[in-house]
Amino acid sequence: MELNANNQKFVNESLKKGFRVDGRGIYDLRNLKIDLGNQYGSVEVQLGETRVHAKTSIELARPLPDRPSEGIFIISVDFSGPGSLQQGEKVSGPASGVAAGSDAEGRAAAQEVAISRLLEKILKSTRVVDVESLCISVGEQVWRLRVDVHFLDYGGNYLDAGIIAAVSSLSHFRRPEVLKVGETTTIYSVEERAPVPLSINNIPACLTFAYFENELLVLDPSYLEEKFMSGSISIAINSNSELCCISKAGGIAIEPDTVNLCIVVAIEKAKFLIDAIRSALK
Repeated sequence: MELNANNQKFVNESLKKGFRVDGRGIYDLRNLKIDLGNQYGSVEVQLGETRVHAKTSIELARPLPDRPSEGIFIISVDFSGPGSLQQGEKVSGPASGVAAGSDAEGRAAAQEVAISRLLEKILKSTRVVDVESLCISVGEQVWRLRVDVHFLDYGGNYLDAGIIAAVSSLSHFRRPEVLKVGETTTIYSVEERAPVPLSINNIPACLTFAYFENELLVLDPSYLEEKFMSGSISIAINSNSELCCISKAGGIAIEPDTVNLCIVVAIEKAKFLIDAIRSALK
């Protein structure tokens, strides 16, 4: 569907009547599918038409000077595939909030940067991985843990799908068993000793709401809703139902009562997402 004024009006009028263009309720999530790969840490997540792949890897490294007893945790995000936010936009005619040409590309690039930073912030601030458990020898040798999040098909709301993929990948991953004796470090193969799961502190979930100028609010925005929205608010909740992070994008102010409503809905929906991750890992 093209991004033009008529379609923007169609989306807004539908929301005013309590309907969404894909048939969902205002606070309904799209269908979620989590597929575990044959290799530990390889996971593909599909949230509606949005598809994300995550892969976790690990290697030996020296610890950071200011954190000698902690391993290193790196998040890498890739938008270079066909799912780039900068690809596939068809802009026809004037539409409020919809840029054309290079403006659309610039906005998409800025959105990619924002998603990348927020994804890293949520994963690290919620302390998903116990980085101290990645230490082999204080000040000398630790594990460098890396999760690569590759966004494939873009159907809206990359952030929430990316968090699900990254957390599922980390939970599914197994590292080699290691033995440190004196100056010698022995890394055992899978045939010699069973690989070890990571020490996961908690499982967070992110819930993103799109809001519009007419004060309408929807959960898990689709591609069209994301293109016509006035802004968004993303809320991270951990497996203890604790609020971990709130991030708002867009210039229009949101009333405190609306934010509180989003938090209440997010806590409830986070339980569903976390249970889905746990079920997929069984």
